[in-house]
Amino acid sequence: MQRFYYILIVWIFGYLLESKAQNALFSQYYYPSPLFSNPAWVAARQEIFVGFNFRRQQISVGQGISTPALEISLPIIDQNNRRAGGFGLGVLNETAGKGGLLRTNAIIGNLAYNVDFSDYDHLAFGMQGGYFFRRLDPSLLTSESQYTVNGYNANLPLNEPFVAFRSDFPVVNAGLLWYGEDENQRLLYHLGVSGYTLNRPNTTWFAEVSRIPWMINASGEFLVYEKNSWSIYPTFRYVEQSKKRNLQIGSHFRYQIDGKSLLYIGSWYNTNKKAVVSIDFAKENYHFAFSYDLALGNRNVSGQTNS
Repeated sequence: MQRFYYILIVWIFGYLLESKAQNALFSQYYYPSPLFSNPAWVAARQEIFVGFNFRRQQISVGQGISTPALEISLPIIDQNNRRAGGFGLGVLNETAGKGGLLRTNAIIGNLAYNVDFSDYDHLAFGMQGGYFFRRLDPSLLTSESQYTVNGYNANLPLNEPFVAFRSDFPVVNAGLLWYGEDENQRLLYHLGVSGYTLNRPNTTWFAEVSRIPWMINASGEFLVYEKNSWSIYPTFRYVEQSKKRNLQIGSHFRYQIDGKSLLYIGSWYNTNKKAVVSIDFAKENYHFAFSYDLALGNRNVSGQTNS
């Protein structure tokens, strides 16, 4: 019975992280997280970009998933001083369960190419490859052997024949991005689609084969209103993996504080029965963003923070 219980724990964590660990779906699917939004975004930047993201997701009482990620992208400029493409590098660490029972580390490389159809309209294509290292530490579990008449004693052995579970696997992702800018390289619209785990890696801890299904991610935004210092950008993101579908739709409201500073206020509805709110501040060489997911109804949906 105890052996079945531990295998069940492993299976539950694997199920919860099956799609999350391969692609960190941050609520902010625009500039703050280019490598994790669409591999083609790397070619759409004129500047060197360094970003740090953090997400905290509650999965049960006292149990959560924490995901810090670091990403760097550099533009490739041609002899005419135009964007030819870009390359990027990202690292991710994800922990789940009490004490970090399950840990996933990943490194991702990104290369993207940019085509100019005019001075304002562009098409970018990106490829991404990475490697994931997943570990489950059974020493952080507890068993009946550690409970005595005096209560729980962590110094007692589990008395279960378990070793550390591990699963290492490569991933291949790709993305396409159509975007437009004005004469000041301000983004006016974008429409993108990306595919993740296109190689369908095997991630099982056991002898049988368990391959991750493809994930399709489509997103877009469009400038529909601009007056004085205010502008409105309706945005959306659609995610589909296997038979699971999710749509997030809403708007970004942007206020130009001065010639170098922008304030963003965002709100979205997610078909996973949650509302997402965000606030961003951008000025010249930095962009700070914070978002939170609010559960609608009785669902236990976590808050997510990105910075």
